[in-house]
Amino acid sequence: MPIPTWRLAVVAVVAAALAFVSPFGLLGTVIGVTALVLVLLIGDAAAAPAPATIRIPRRLPAAVTVGQADRVRWTVDNPLGRPITVAVADQLAPSLGADNRRFRTRLPGRGRAEASTGIRPTRRGACLLYTSQSQRDQLSYRVCRLL
Repeated sequence: MPIPTWRLAVVAVVAAALAFVSPFGLLGTVIGVTALVLVLLIGDAAAAPAPATIRIPRRLPAAVTVGQADRVRWTVDNPLGRPITVAVADQLAPSLGADNRRFRTRLPGRGRAEASTGIRPTRRGACLLYTSQSQRDQLSYRVCRLL
């Protein structure tokens, strides 16, 4: 689901200011400005890429000893010909002791970005990573189940 950007808030504030100085009457101007903001919001949402088109593979080490540091790496590919901003939140197992589970990056058209975070496992055992389908929105999520 697209998240409204700061640009929409600026448009709404400017439109509200214009409504108060408009010579066409307050009610008509407010209705017109509200319709304009809604059209811009719908257009912005329609122009946003579907989340399923953005591939974000995760690379994990095969094994990490408890208390020893290693890294988890993500690669984000932009299949579109225009720049996009991507915010990622990964559901890493808490016992991995990840430094960060989120990152945000700006990708150029057909570009690629990489991000990583440190991990330091705090408990023993294997962690099985598998991909599950969400019934609600058909997106793939990686899930970690401790064995």
